[in-house]
Amino acid sequence: IATLVDGAGSVVVTVTAPGQAAGTYTVNFRAGDPAYNMVSNPSFETAGSGGTGFSSWTANAAWTASSEHAYTGSSAAYTSRATTNSQWLTLTQDIAVEKNEDYVWTFYGMSSKAGVNFRVLNAASNALMRNFGLCSATAGAWKLYSFAFSSGNAATVRLEVADSTGGTHYFDGFDLRPAVRRAQISPETAEFVKNSPEAIAQTVTFNDATAVTDVKFGGVSIGTGNYNVSGNVLTITEEYLSTLPYGNCIFTVSFDKGKAAQFTVSVTQNSDTDPEPQDIEVTVITLGGGTVVMNDSPTALAAYYKDKHSVGGAVKLTAVPAGSDYVFGYWQDTALNRILSTAPVYEFSPASSVTLNAVFLKAVSPDNTQFSVAFRDKSGRVLKATSVTKNAAAQAPANPVLTGYDFLGWDQDFSSVTDNMIVTAIYMRKVQLYTVTITGGKLSTGETTGAFQYDMPVTVVANAPETGKKFSHWKQNGTRISTNGIYTFYMPMKNTSLEAVFVNEGDVVDSAPFITLSGDVVIDAANRTIMFTANRTVPAGYTLVESGVLLKSGSLSGAQLTVGTAGALFGRAKNTSTDWFYVRKLGAVSGVVWNARAYLVYKDGAGTLHTVYSANTETRTME
Repeated sequence: IATLVDGAGSVVVTVTAPGQAAGTYTVNFRAGDPAYNMVSNPSFETAGSGGTGFSSWTANAAWTASSEHAYTGSSAAYTSRATTNSQWLTLTQDIAVEKNEDYVWTFYGMSSKAGVNFRVLNAASNALMRNFGLCSATAGAWKLYSFAFSSGNAATVRLEVADSTGGTHYFDGFDLRPAVRRAQISPETAEFVKNSPEAIAQTVTFNDATAVTDVKFGGVSIGTGNYNVSGNVLTITEEYLSTLPYGNCIFTVSFDKGKAAQFTVSVTQNSDTDPEPQDIEVTVITLGGGTVVMNDSPTALAAYYKDKHSVGGAVKLTAVPAGSDYVFGYWQDTALNRILSTAPVYEFSPASSVTLNAVFLKAVSPDNTQFSVAFRDKSGRVLKATSVTKNAAAQAPANPVLTGYDFLGWDQDFSSVTDNMIVTAIYMRKVQLYTVTITGGKLSTGETTGAFQYDMPVTVVANAPETGKKFSHWKQNGTRISTNGIYTFYMPMKNTSLEAVFVNEGDVVDSAPFITLSGDVVIDAANRTIMFTANRTVPAGYTLVESGVLLKSGSLSGAQLTVGTAGALFGRAKNTSTDWFYVRKLGAVSGVVWNARAYLVYKDGAGTLHTVYSANTETRTME
């Protein structure tokens, strides 16, 4: 890119290749304008035979290339014809553009009379986008024309100059460029390996922008402490990258001018990691005006806290707003992008590494002009987080899809925002019914069969045992599912059967906690989701620490999927959720294999930790 300091001039470029004739190209520009013109042959330097070719321009035979009149270079396009001629003489060029961008079209004209029309059309449909009107009579002087327009949904525009009234007209120095040239990030992809961590650095081509104003992941700012810009290099810190979930993470970079740019970081982990770590990492990131205290310590955590913790150790986090100007918003699990709680105190006992955001918001006051609005789905996953001007409407994300449900809307009105809001999606179960058949027991309503909608709670009660027998467990479709005589499950998306199993009075019944993974995996190809369903059983006398479904793409090569498997994703279930829960893999790519295995971490009465798994591993491929 060249910039002329004063006056007008040109750059001549000669291109040579072995065995080919040299090609010479001239770029004309004015003072202060980078040579960023999108128009081919703006000054008609390579007019064809007879002076009517105009290179990449399209013109009818009435247009010619004049060497007598030129604003820049040695030639200009002109037409001279009688006013009685009703045929329009037209000069056009098609140019590829970015959709929904603002552009400026400029050129010089010299006309003996008014009459030439200037227009921009959608090249694909030839539909008129803007008609800028007629040229002016300039009495032998050059006039600079400048027209602004938006490309809208056009991927290619057609610039058109059409003479409808006759006279003599000269045109030169055509120029088309974005009103603001957006900044660019390169390369557009990067890789971060968690067990060989290094900060990543991307090159920024600022163009018309001069500064980075924010960097976001998942619609939430990562905070200025987690990135820095030096010259034209944007660096994301190792500490922040270590908190990201595995897979492709898309970052959005905002600038002081022009639209935002994006790049993708692929987060992985080498396979030679210790398969059974003794400790896990707890990371707490404080966002906004406030601090976080851990386990009632008198000292607040750093804004970015990361340290080793014992598996199953108790963690108590207390959010403390920074004075009356701030309020606590919510705790967010970054890996699952899920809002965990809106209470200032959050207690948990992690069994796997976890990263939590403590999100503080500006307190509502008469002086507030901006409010935070977060949209979440049924599971608490944040679909969109945005800042909205006071009394303006928030823009909702696309309607969230949930298998077996119809989306109804949102639980709050956000057409005129006057407060910080967390808006939750509302769903209604689909009306289709599925049948359950009970053996050795009955439904809580007394029947042995019933019909229910998908995901409806169904309670079954074991019969009183015969003399010399005792209840052992329930089996669902042949698989041991619960040791509770009164058991509540959620209706699958198919007909199902449950059987109460009884054993001899003297037999030992295994009462230890366990978890099962259903073989009924729901694949939604239209919405790119794979849903796995699990059920945990934690009898009295045991303490639930953590449960969920482990996910791993690709081949396991005969190995078992465990909490120590490198690259495994943790689909954690809330400890406060029902024992019957599901985990969805979102954005599954066609043809990619995903393996799933349920896991359960618990403590026995002596406080000893145990980790158990579902007997089966389910493997599915997105269609």
